[in-house]
Amino acid sequence: MSSNDSKPLYQQMLKWFKYSGASASVTVNPYHWFWTPRIGYEPRGAWAGPNEHTVNISVLFLTLRLWIDDGSW
Repeated sequence: MSSNDSKPLYQQMLKWFKYSGASASVTVNPYHWFWTPRIGYEPRGAWAGPNEHTVNISVLFLTLRLWIDDGSW
């Protein structure tokens, strides 16, 4: 049984909200736009935590990056 199992559910959820996030980027040059919608999953790198997941969603000039993590490194 890990130390996270003994914590209340709201404290576990708070950790996920604390270390997760989103970012949006805009590309001005049309030559670098994605004309068809793309969804990509970034592989975990050497610095990533065991519960870290990152997804990129790109449409035309807009790219959204969402990452979900609980802070366990």
